[in-house]
Amino acid sequence: AAQTNITSLGTITSDLTLSGAKLLVADSAQGIFGANDGDTGIRWETSNVLAIDTAGSERITIKSDGKVGIGTNAPEGPLHVATANVGSAHGDWDTLVLEENGRCGLTIITPNDNYGAIDFADADGNEQGIIQYKHATNDMFLITAGTSRMMLSGSGNVGIGTTAPGAPLDIQYTPGGGSGAYTMLEITQLESGNMLTGDGSRILFNTAKSSGGTEAGASIDAVR
Repeated sequence: AAQTNITSLGTITSDLTLSGAKLLVADSAQGIFGANDGDTGIRWETSNVLAIDTAGSERITIKSDGKVGIGTNAPEGPLHVATANVGSAHGDWDTLVLEENGRCGLTIITPNDNYGAIDFADADGNEQGIIQYKHATNDMFLITAGTSRMMLSGSGNVGIGTTAPGAPLDIQYTPGGGSGAYTMLEITQLESGNMLTGDGSRILFNTAKSSGGTEAGASIDAVR
């Protein structure tokens, strides 16, 4: 098909309609920019790469493989957001890549009477696993298989099997039937070298001293 080359259009004051045709940009220095803002627009950077500039700087890059970089022209995943380059960044879990040459994080903002969460879903259903924060009470929940398993209350209590821990560590478990003793807490000392008679594990109960520090109270020992 024949191609018409236009080197200068001047100022277009009405709609420009292309019927069955493409608007081709000659080189990477050209693109579609604002008439009164010549350093902000969309341009073709290199073969199969699209760039979006603001204030004369490249802000968003879309690569030939579909990867999008914000703040980087070398995205390592489908979406790569960078505020600074750390050098040779390598991400194995790269669906979303966040990069900062310093503190880097993800902020989830919700109303103070609602929840913020990270939801892990699969083909069988949503909310299979959740890390959830309840702003109204400042409680953090860890949910697996759709059920709350552990929570850290706003007061600092940890609950396992309960969402209302009444102590610094509150473990509750409902047996599924049967008889006999159920293990509620298991502590194992792994062998390193030769285990000698008298070696083992200990649960130590300390008490605070009025003068500062702590002193040993009772202990439960399990030794060889």
